[in-house]
Formats: sequence, C-alpha cells, structure tokens
Amino acid sequence: VAVAVPAPLPVPKPKATPVEAMPATAAPAPPEAVVAALATASAKTTVPAKQVSGGAFALDAGSYLLESNRDILAAKIKKLGYEPFVTPVDATLDMTRLRLGTFGKDEVQEALAFARSIEPGAYSAPAGDGYVVYAGTFLKSSNIDKLSQLFLKEGIKVYPEPVQVVRTLSRIRFGSFATKEDATAAASELSRSGLKSTVVKSK
Repeated sequence: VAVAVPAPLPVPKPKATPVEAMPATAAPAPPEAVVAALATASAKTTVPAKQVSGGAFALDAGSYLLESNRDILAAKIKKLGYEPFVTPVDATLDMTRLRLGTFGKDEVQEALAFARSIEPGAYSAPAGDGYVVYAGTFLKSSNIDKLSQLFLKEGIKVYPEPVQVVRTLSRIRFGSFATKEDATAAASELSRSGLKSTVVKSK
C-alpha cells in the first residue's frame, strides 16, 4: 500500500527590515590658517627686480607736501620689497589764497577771529596802513571750493588770488639698478601693483 508523504511546508522568508538613511554630513571646514595659507599661495606677489649696490639708476615715486601721503606711499614701497629713501626738496608751487578783505588795525583782530572760527588756518598780512585777512592758502581746487562755500553761508564772499609759494616737499626714491633697462622693467612690474614711478639717474 502506497503511503502519501506530505509536502514540506513553505518556510516563511524573513521580512526585510527598513534601514534608515544616514543623514549627509558636511565635510568639516578647513582651519582659518589653512585658508589663509591657500589664499597667500594663490595670490600673485611682486618680486623685487635684481638690484645692485651703488647702481646708476633708481625709481622716483614723486614728491609730497603732506606727511600722511608720504608715509602711506613709503609703507607701500616697503611692502613691495624695496627700501624707500626720503629726501626734503624745496619746490615752488602754484597755489591759491582766499582773501576776505583789508582791515584797519582796530578791526583786524575781530576779522581774523571770525575767519579762524571757520578755518583755523586763517592768517593776516600787513598791507599799507592796514592788514589783509586770508582764509588760507591751498593747493587743491576742491579745498578752495569747499571753504568758499562755508564762508558764503556766513554771508562773506572770499576772493581767490593765485600765488607762488616755496614749500619743502618729501621726495621718495627707491631701488638701485645697474642699467636703465633693469630700472624700466622694475617700474613696469610695479605699475601692475598700483605703484607709479619714473626712472631717474642716481645721485
């Protein structure tokens, strides 16, 4: 007699357990020192041209009346790898003085005090039996216009007078080059960094 063998029961498959997605994590920011180093490495730097001791040529960056302008330029030259040489030179400048008027001995002090309340640099100068009061002597037209407007607001019209004045300027030179060609090449390279200069003979 044949005996029926029961078929094996199907084994249930285990249910897949859902896996939670891991949140994306941003890479840590590089330290500030690394960022600064990379920026410095990528920045274009100006390398001073080859110089010699006692060279026949140098670069002239100009002459300046204001000490603040002189100091700013000297610091920039040092930053670019050169040593600035500052020399005082006398120069005749075309300037403009602003005249308020002519006053007698009894009224000049009052007029001068009023002028100095607007412009502390106002001064007086003898003129015949009286004195002329000036609001100041200026090089830039922008300063002249600004001061003229300040006096006009107070009801006073000032009169510009051209005058030549001898002033001591600060001449700035730097670099020492054997040939004019070397100096010219250095001036051209420095102009890309915003420093204008001209080639001159060393003295």
